[in-house]
Parts: sequence; C-alpha cells; structure tokens
Amino acid sequence: MLRFLTAFLCAFLTASTLLAVEIPDWAKDEIEKTQKRIDAWKGDDLCVIFPYMTDIHSRSVTIADPIDWSDSKMHIYIGQQAARQLKADFFADLGDMEVEMVPKNPEEVEMMLASKQTIYRDFELPALFSMGNHDHGKNRIVSSDRFGEMFNGMTAAKGFKLVFGESPSWGFYDLPEKKTRVFFTNTSDDGYYGLSVSQLQFIADHLADLEEGWTALIMEHFCVQVVIGHWKSYSNCHAKNEDVFIKICEDFVANRSGEMNGVKWDFTANKDTRLAGCFYGDSHFDHHLLSNGVHYSISQGYGGVNPKELPDDQAVFTNFSRASECLVDVVVIKPQKREVKIFRIGAGGEARDRGYTY
Repeated sequence: MLRFLTAFLCAFLTASTLLAVEIPDWAKDEIEKTQKRIDAWKGDDLCVIFPYMTDIHSRSVTIADPIDWSDSKMHIYIGQQAARQLKADFFADLGDMEVEMVPKNPEEVEMMLASKQTIYRDFELPALFSMGNHDHGKNRIVSSDRFGEMFNGMTAAKGFKLVFGESPSWGFYDLPEKKTRVFFTNTSDDGYYGLSVSQLQFIADHLADLEEGWTALIMEHFCVQVVIGHWKSYSNCHAKNEDVFIKICEDFVANRSGEMNGVKWDFTANKDTRLAGCFYGDSHFDHHLLSNGVHYSISQGYGGVNPKELPDDQAVFTNFSRASECLVDVVVIKPQKREVKIFRIGAGGEARDRGYTY
C-alpha cells in the first residue's frame, strides 16, 4: 500500500506544473548579488563550484499549489537555480529534510519522501545527498539503503557516475577535468550519530587511491569536530568513530599511514593530493575550524537554535524569514591555488562570506 501511494504521488507531482518553477524576485536578486561577488573572486582560475543546502526541516509533507515559499523545502528550487546560473559542477544536500519530527504515520513519511524526490527529479545537474539524523525517521523507518537508493540512486540513474560503498547512502563523485573527488557520507549509518567501520574503510581506501595532483572534499551532516558543532545543552554529543574519521583526514594531509578501531590506511604513496575541507550541517549555525591541517566548515541552513546554545563567540546564527529570504551557501574551490571561499546567497549576505587556504 505504501509503495503504491508513493508511486501515485510521484506520478501526480511529476505531471503537475511544479516542474517549471519560477523562483521569487527576491531570490533572483540574491543570486545575482552573490554571483557578482563570485565572478570577481574566481576571475579566470579553474574552479570547482557547488551550492549546498542543509537542515531544511520542512513542516509540510506535501507540495502546495500554488507554491508556498514559507515552506522551506521549496527553497531547494532556489538553490537549484543558483547552481544553473553559476554553472556549478554539482549540488549538495546535507540532510535533515525532516521525516523524524513531522510525519505522524507511515503514509506521511511516504508523502515527504515523494515530495523531495519530485523537487530533484528533473534537476539536470548531479545532486549528492548526505543523510541526516532526522532523515531516518522515528525507529529508523527510513533505512540508509532506502534513502541512498531514492536520492543518490536517482542521481546515478540520470547517468552521473557515482561510486557507492556498501550502501548508496555514501560514496563519491569524481570531476576528472578538475582533478577533484567529492565524498558524500552518512554520519548516521552506525547509530543516531556514527560512521561504520565499512564506511570509514571506504573513505580511507579512496583517499589513498587518488592520483597525483587530485583534491578531495567531504560532505557530511553531523560535524565530527564537536568542539565547534555542539549545542551547550548537548556538549557530550558525539558520533561513533568520529575520532577515526578525524585521524584519517589528518593522516591524509600529512601523508601518513595508520590504523584505528579496525580501519587501516596508508597515504605515504600519495603525491601532491590535498583535502579542500569537510562541509557540514546539523548544528544550525555557521562555524569553522582548522585543526591539524584539516578545515571543517559548518553551514547554518534552515534549522533554528537558541542563541544561548551557541558553543562559543565564533559561532554565528542569522535569523531570517523563510517567506521572503533564503539561505544557500556556495563553495568555490581553486584546486591549483589551494583556496576556498564560501559565499552566502540570502540570509546575512556578504557578511557571511568566508574563506581559507589549504
């Protein structure tokens, strides 16, 4: 019955006029302003460009007709338009659409998943999805494999060459012409927050087999560097095997080998390979950390947080109205110069732009 309902909803929504979405003028203006800053910064340099959105936390399981722009999931269309306009290499969704707190029954879960599929179904660029803790739903009603098949599998079905691990909820996507490998992970594949040994071994193996001169970047939901990612009320919240992931990244940038908790790696043969950074959602504020050569960047996204919960005075939360403002971060990487800049479309504007070298 549930599968039938999903198929019916997908067919109905696909047939609707929602496939040709006209974004609001206020969103067009924000994209234009940000594009000018991006164009000025990138110049003629070879760049990897991708918008990413996170923690949509939509409060509606359906798509309204006409579109209700106060429904945060509809803002994905704004991010997609930004990707087209900026000639992005891909688009990243870092999880927490919201199937844990909102749906009251399995039918509503199916409706939420169908609505998210509809938003992405006819998007022509690669879309990479990192599963969030709220995407599993209560009692993990949505499995990692099912989420991966529905969303990363949808991208692969369009002909984009995604490489999956044991689960399609994690893997990588290569940009050969720009010598860049993009990992998309599932930070809830082993517990509410946690990275499984098999996923960590996959990441380590495919960092080790990078060819000379290649750059890697990693998209995740939960920030493994809890020192910058935690809320004060949850200061002891950790992901299982987060220390293993951190050690893998640190050894990769230092060309070392190692072993931890059943995971082995050897980066001593890597030549001129780099890590442009790890990018996160989950925390509902902006933050950044450089630790032992590895950059960790958190984007606020659409989730809320009490300012009293911010971990320190470097964490930034920008309040905005979903009905008339958006929040899309655009990462621009210059692999040959080892430079990264994150540009803000919408909430906070240019004041929320940030960058670093690696």
